[in-house]
Amino acid sequence: AKNLKEITFKDIINALDANVLSNVYFNTRGDDDVMIRLIDNSLWSKMSSYLQEYAESITLAQLCDEYIKNNEIEHNIPMYYI
Repeated sequence: AKNLKEITFKDIINALDANVLSNVYFNTRGDDDVMIRLIDNSLWSKMSSYLQEYAESITLAQLCDEYIKNNEIEHNIPMYYI
């Protein structure tokens, strides 16, 4: 039981499936290990870190606020009715 401002998008994703935001590694057998390490270090680990940090920067309160804002614009409903 947390405040909406304390629950991050990362928390929600991890509660549904912890593998979604886990580190990604390019894994093939018998290929050039140097190339695999290069791809892992230069691409996958950076993308994984970025996605994790981004998901951690968004709170459930922000998602709710964005939904309300978009719903208000889409349906032309004044905010005080919501």
